[in-house]
Amino acid sequence: MKDERQINAVRHIERHGKITRAEYEKLCLVSARTANRELGELFKKKLVEKKGKGPETYYVLARYGEMWRNKRKGNKVKKTHG
Repeated sequence: MKDERQINAVRHIERHGKITRAEYEKLCLVSARTANRELGELFKKKLVEKKGKGPETYYVLARYGEMWRNKRKGNKVKKTHG
């Protein structure tokens, strides 16, 4: 169940560019505590990056997450140096 919610969150980010904790709560019908924990897990897995502070915090796809999404769609991933 949790994995399905996290997948839905990643799909939301793909469509909308970001997700907030409040959006995660509404999208997944979970409490603020659960939303924070599950978004934190996505962050620890390096699928999302955390931006902003406090109530302005939001999450975007991490570079690794973008590479995974492109690979899944069959797009070639550009390698960067640096």
